[in-house]
This record gives sequence, C-alpha cells and structure tokens, in this order.
Amino acid sequence: MSKRGILNLIPESKQKNVSDLYQAALNGDKQARKVFTTFGRLLGEALQAFICSFEPEVIVFGGQISKSFDEFKLTFRQAIDNEDVKIDISNQALKSTFIGAYSLVK
Repeated sequence: MSKRGILNLIPESKQKNVSDLYQAALNGDKQARKVFTTFGRLLGEALQAFICSFEPEVIVFGGQISKSFDEFKLTFRQAIDNEDVKIDISNQALKSTFIGAYSLVK
C-alpha cells in the first residue's frame, strides 16, 4: 500500500475521522467497511508473532478504536489464527494500560 495506506480505500472527499468512518460502515458504506476489515487483517498479521511468542490469555482493545471493534473483529480473529485467545473490549483504556504494564513487572 502507498504512504496513505488503507485510507486510500476511500475517496479523500469522504475522509473525516474514525468515528465518521465507523458510522459510514454501520450505514452500509462498502468502502468504509473495507477500511475496517483491512485494518483488522493488517493488525492481526502485525500482532500474530507477538501472540505466538507471549501466548496471552486475552487481548484487550481500549480507547477510540475499541468502539469500532465489531467492524474489524472477524478479519482480526482470522489473521491471528488463534481461537484460544480471548478478545475483550475495555471502556477504561488508561486503566487497562496500567494494569497490563503492572502485570509485566510484578
């Protein structure tokens, strides 16, 4: 993909922010849905080696991207190719980050 990556999948005139893109996907916009499914696949591919190495019991998504998880969860799950890993969504991104960091150092 080019410098602009998956955003090239939608015309520049339609690009606003992730929230607008998510709303478009929910409303059936095929290009917006493709952005999320591509994102899920690429994120899963990027994390797959770490998942194999660290064997986490759960992957927690937080922050703004977690609000659109339903749009990319299938391709993410397919890309990590590991049905044993639980995937969870947190509404408390900052707290989740500190809990995860603490568990690594305790």
